[in-house]
Amino acid sequence: MEGPLRPPHPPPGLHPGLVLLAAMAALWAGITAGSLLDSRSAGVQAHHRTHIVEKKLACTACHAGALGSTKAGDLLIPSGSACRPCHPGATCEGPLEEACQSCHEGKPGSLLAERMKHAKKTAIKFDHSSHASTSKIACTKCHPLDPEDPDASDPGLPGMALCISCHPHSDAYASDSCTPCHIKTKKGTLKLDPGGKKLAPPAWMSGALHDGAWVLDHAGAAATRPGLCSACHTDTDCATCHAGKVKPASIHPGDWVSFHPVSAALGDLRCSSCHSYQEFCVTCHRKAGAAWDSPASLGIPSGDVFHPEGWYTLGGQGKHGLEAKKNLATCVSCHTEKDCTMCHSAMSSFSVSPHPPAGLWLVKCKVLAKKNPTTCLKCHASVPCK
Repeated sequence: MEGPLRPPHPPPGLHPGLVLLAAMAALWAGITAGSLLDSRSAGVQAHHRTHIVEKKLACTACHAGALGSTKAGDLLIPSGSACRPCHPGATCEGPLEEACQSCHEGKPGSLLAERMKHAKKTAIKFDHSSHASTSKIACTKCHPLDPEDPDASDPGLPGMALCISCHPHSDAYASDSCTPCHIKTKKGTLKLDPGGKKLAPPAWMSGALHDGAWVLDHAGAAATRPGLCSACHTDTDCATCHAGKVKPASIHPGDWVSFHPVSAALGDLRCSSCHSYQEFCVTCHRKAGAAWDSPASLGIPSGDVFHPEGWYTLGGQGKHGLEAKKNLATCVSCHTEKDCTMCHSAMSSFSVSPHPPAGLWLVKCKVLAKKNPTTCLKCHASVPCK
């Protein structure tokens, strides 16, 4: 099988049971549980090695319901009546520690309640009958026993790598369709937290492993396979970070405050995807004493601290005008509009015009004034060129 759906190949000579268990652990790394299915329902202590390996019992001797089950949400643990032919003492009579705890962890609950809980935990569609009855696939093909576990109280539960070894579903995967196997929620996205276990893609799926670096690396996957992302996420999930008022601090490395000016000065567009220069940057720069009108500047104009000599010189020698034209975003991270109009306003004492020479400006002035006279009134008492 070619392409991104190929699961890792085992080294030659490794025991098949270990291969399956290792694959499941590796492919679902970072997820609370290693399977889409829930293990050890109802707290029943059933030693599968004793029953299957030593007593040579068929799995269906205890799990008879598997032969006719068509839903992964079916609870297939045996009831007490299935145990009593071999274990006549499996009754609910007598003290708790004698009658119940030999088979159960704690006090057993209602089987109906367990069925309902199990159904809610299920996140996939699976037909046991088509595998066990129709295709005659051995139960241990999907539920291997761990040869290193002397008790083997839990059989291995299948992970996605095991499923696609028989069901590659390349067409569905190529079209970003996960619902042939996965259950959808009312929002149209996949059910991601069965039984409180957070599910995420494995590493080999289009490089979509949600590890610690995913918050920085997800942009590429989102751009190339947006349909794959939308199988689990809605626009609201994106907006929580990209348009939310409170941004996740984890997007930046440690001590970002100390060296963020380098990215900001280079005009990194990623800054403005989360931050508003006039609201976010100015607020912090005022507290740090970097802004022009900072109360923390101790009477020293911040321009004299952060800008070179002659930065504001009148008579055309100042450098700030040229830099503002190059990258105004850098300016507005510390300055507000009123800082500019202190000098560049017809109503200020300096009245330094920010416009080109009059001959070049008059024609354009009339056009712009007609479109938006409010802009003119920020510096002029009335619209100068009508």
